[in-house]
Amino acid sequence: MERRTSEQPTGNRSLALTAVLAIVAAVVVNLLIFGVVNAVAFDPVVDPMSGDDLPIPAIIASTTIGIAVGALVYWLVTRKLNKPESFFLVIAGIFLAISIMPVVTSSERNGTTVIALLLMHLSTAAIAVGALTGRLRVGR
Repeated sequence: MERRTSEQPTGNRSLALTAVLAIVAAVVVNLLIFGVVNAVAFDPVVDPMSGDDLPIPAIIASTTIGIAVGALVYWLVTRKLNKPESFFLVIAGIFLAISIMPVVTSSERNGTTVIALLLMHLSTAAIAVGALTGRLRVGR
């Protein structure tokens, strides 16, 4: 099993706190992306499902759920596998690719929406993976 560094969350409480801080950081970044893109773009960022303007609660909810699931997967992987970090990075990459597929393959989205959603997905993944694996110091 890989050895933990002092940067990695160790206990359940530490992992939960890290996940909450990552959620807060990612929500703030995503809302900034949303605001900036909507301020400078001609077309508004729209909800991929309805075509209406993308509601802020949807951004907050999807960011929160994504990171919470990621933290759960990280918790499971670190308890069950010999090389948890490597495996988690692969799983995170696969989930990121799956989450981006509908964004880039739908002809129903405008360019503004595609750019904003890609930036939001990538920033959330970077913050979550960095925080959970200890590669990013969030609140420590």
